Amino acid sequence: MNIKFRGKCLKNGNWYYGGYAETGVNEYCVAYIIANSSNGLMPVEVDCSTVGQFTGSYDKDGKEIYVGDVLALWDINDKGLFYVSLDKNGWGYHFTYKNISGYACSTHIMDNIVVIGNINENPELLS
Repeated sequence: MNIKFRGKCLKNGNWYYGGYAETGVNEYCVAYIIANSSNGLMPVEVDCSTVGQFTGSYDKDGKEIYVGDVLALWDINDKGLFYVSLDKNGWGYHFTYKNISGYACSTHIMDNIVVIGNINENPELLS
């Protein structure tokens, strides 16, 4: 798996995908996504609070799942919303469902998950 990130550009509000670099100290932070462009790699200044790492997992439609995504589960036995967060101790990604947090989802569950938004643009999905 390539280590890949996404972040929302401060200037135009678009999402950019690529490598990640951060500068600054304490409350001042500037994050950059190093994205591919027609001119090669270019740094794009992004909002630090929107940066999310690719988990290496995909939803049922093949869409990449990032930290901060909100996922919908449609299953015969259950329905609900997940959100994805990074474990603070570095153990992996949390898929939190109905206030129950786990480190991985079974293949059966992943086959029934769809990315429906993210916590930066769609916070109402988790309320």
